[in-house]
Amino acid sequence: RQTTYTAIKWMFETGIDWDGPEADYDQYVAIMDTCAAKLIKNYKDKSILPAVIKLIFRRNRRDLYIHDLVWTFFQAYDPDSLKYVAEYLISQNEKDVKLACKILHLKPERYDLVSRRKLYQNYLGWLKENNPYLYMTGESFQYSNEPEPLQLDLDAKYLNKPISPRRKRPLDFTNDEQGQLMQFHNAKKEDQYILAAYSQQIHDRNLNNWNQWKRRELAKQIQTAKQDLG
Repeated sequence: RQTTYTAIKWMFETGIDWDGPEADYDQYVAIMDTCAAKLIKNYKDKSILPAVIKLIFRRNRRDLYIHDLVWTFFQAYDPDSLKYVAEYLISQNEKDVKLACKILHLKPERYDLVSRRKLYQNYLGWLKENNPYLYMTGESFQYSNEPEPLQLDLDAKYLNKPISPRRKRPLDFTNDEQGQLMQFHNAKKEDQYILAAYSQQIHDRNLNNWNQWKRRELAKQIQTAKQDLG
């Protein structure tokens, strides 16, 4: 097993920058896609993710096939790796920007550099804030032309319980947490976002205040959250 892994890793790393004759390119793509899939799916090797992203965007600039490689990237179930994709939001290449927006499921209103830099910083901030509560949906370009590969679990953020990006849920909820979620689900969706954001902030600031706030009725929780968040 180790010998096979070492050989596949060597093939991927030495092949990443190959740019040979056009006639051999289909075979090269198939080999690289297979190596990447085996390393990520079979051997759980996440160290190649930056190189996989580099290869995806380089192929896309030449209008070459990327769907299998994007699928493989998502199979790592690693939300933090999307920061490598986000870097292409500030690329000077228009194809890079459009593909990054597709992979990240972003629809910016403007594409000028200032707006894209702001979008990039905002996305990194969102990723950092919500990382413990994000999960991969399994969607890719085989599923949809506009896949939504990453979603935020508001329940987990509200309860401050990190989840598995692959399986979505923590192992279990206590009876108290089940009751808190029933109340949380009675709030409007926009209020759920506010409650979850405030819950995380007050939890990080003062655990005792967080516990007191969570024991209040829903209307009081929403009122306090909106007042404190401005």
